[in-house]
Amino acid sequence: MSPFLISTDVVVLTPRGDPIALVETKNREDLSREVAMILRRNLVAHGLAKRAPYFLLVSQDRGFLWDERSGGKLLAAPVAEFSMVPVIQRYLPQVGPEDRLRGAQLDLVVAQWLNDLAFGEPDPRGEPERSLVPTGFLTGIRGGTVHADVAA
Repeated sequence: MSPFLISTDVVVLTPRGDPIALVETKNREDLSREVAMILRRNLVAHGLAKRAPYFLLVSQDRGFLWDERSGGKLLAAPVAEFSMVPVIQRYLPQVGPEDRLRGAQLDLVVAQWLNDLAFGEPDPRGEPERSLVPTGFLTGIRGGTVHADVAA
């Protein structure tokens, strides 16, 4: 694994050990596109988001994906926005819509989901996978390894 300098919640590494996706979990209720763009802007300003081709920001409600290969601007719009509710229901069916996950709980669910995407056969008809197919993200992380709570 490459040496890391900045902390991130989850990282997906290529089979060669290079970061392919950095993931931040922010479990704010009603995480909006605008707030997500501001959170990403702050991470870009500190150099984190551009350390990998993809940057993913997720709450248990919404997810936002940026393709950093285009040299994204500070306030770039995400290339995909999707519901994370199906992921939470898939991995934690006992969690109701009014229940909020705490820090590490969401990190572990996201890490497991990404691991399954990297090594399984995601159903491109279901969400959020359907929203991710056209971005190249699913192909990009194929065969990668997922690490939770690391410094990137």
